[in-house]
Amino acid sequence: MSDRLTAGAGVLMASLSGLFGIARLWPIPTGRHRTPRIPGQLARQRFVHCPACRVETTATIHGSALLCAQGHTILGGTK
Repeated sequence: MSDRLTAGAGVLMASLSGLFGIARLWPIPTGRHRTPRIPGQLARQRFVHCPACRVETTATIHGSALLCAQGHTILGGTK
């Protein structure tokens, strides 16, 4: 092997090692990007499973009614 090829491989390995080191410190996404309670928030929210949307989504609590982000009423969600 030539010295130029060996140096290039060394630089490539060092940069990849640095990238993997940074990636290990990156925060792992949980899918829950909203805080439980935002200061000044008028309506309370929580995560629930919406049968109509077929996903776990945020829902707004309006008294005894629980509405998903798309407006579907979730039965039994206030328990």
